[in-house]
Amino acid sequence: MIKNAILTTLLILPVLMVSGQSNVTIEGHIKGLPAGQSVYLQSFSAPTKDSAVTTSGRFIISTRIEPGEANAYILQIGRSHGNYDGMVLYLDEGKVRINGKGPGFKDAKATGTTALKDYNSLHAEMDKIPQLQHRKALYEKSHELYRKDSVAYRAILPELQQMQEAESAFTINWVKKHPSSPIGAYLIMDLGRNIKLAEKETLYNSLDESARNNTPAKELEEKFRSVKAAVLGKAAPLFTQNDTLGKPVNLADFKGKYVLVDFWASWCVPCRAENPNVVKAFKQYQSRNFTVLGVAFERPGDKDKWMKAIHDDKLTWTHVSDLRHWDNAARQLFGIHSIPSNVLIGPDGVIVGKNLRGEELFRKLKELLGPASAEE
Repeated sequence: MIKNAILTTLLILPVLMVSGQSNVTIEGHIKGLPAGQSVYLQSFSAPTKDSAVTTSGRFIISTRIEPGEANAYILQIGRSHGNYDGMVLYLDEGKVRINGKGPGFKDAKATGTTALKDYNSLHAEMDKIPQLQHRKALYEKSHELYRKDSVAYRAILPELQQMQEAESAFTINWVKKHPSSPIGAYLIMDLGRNIKLAEKETLYNSLDESARNNTPAKELEEKFRSVKAAVLGKAAPLFTQNDTLGKPVNLADFKGKYVLVDFWASWCVPCRAENPNVVKAFKQYQSRNFTVLGVAFERPGDKDKWMKAIHDDKLTWTHVSDLRHWDNAARQLFGIHSIPSNVLIGPDGVIVGKNLRGEELFRKLKELLGPASAEE
């Protein structure tokens, strides 16, 4: 899924102390793991939760997951962004054991809780499907190409999409067969835009009540509520965030124009791959009463990386961010749970399009504004 494809771009933020008595223990046994290395535990949307220092081949992290806050976490060795060495764990109360032959977390396996048993079972079943057996290699290849060869990366995007669709179809069937699984809501959340929201809500409603007492379930419920407040044909919710110079910008400032509110982030690989399409649309239609407002889900302290991405990708429109990562206030208003995403708003402030990517964006703009002007 998209989230899996962008895991390698995540950064680790400063450590926060965890209050309360620990109820989760993560014990790692990795062959060849050097002593003295730091291991960090972080959720997708929050600063580092806890950390530990390795002894030879081993580490232990003791932390706390509050009732109803079970969630997926990233476990990473070191802080190196360019040489990512991490794995995803779904954690709730209990003891977790990680075993691997190294180097690092390559092919490591976590066991010990019902959630992890279900996660391992899901992926073991996927490995039996010929179409899905090479998904990990494809995701690794896509990340490598993104770093070194953007043309080759864009060339494999159709293959990536096919893999994600096949993986999504399998996951949907698995969730239907396991309505009480503690990872059900997380798997539905991780489907991203590979299924329609209505289908996602129907699938979520099929879960047992016991499978809904966790963070992904709460996020899904928030999405179902908020997205109904930002629908086609209704007025877009207004928000204010600071631009790159620290000046407040309100969505209402763009009234009278067609504005594409583009949700993205400097660390988001698919967003950066989609940026050339948005640049092309802006150049062709900026003289036709059209503009773009970029809303970036940047982490606290990452303004320089945000600015660099704007410059490198030649994004010459207005950009805002509250530097709160996935807690971005506009994300919550518009019910955005995966990026890239966008909303096209008409001159009267009414939403006229959503999630317009690639050729779909150009078709919509042509419908509303006529044939494109030549690029400047």
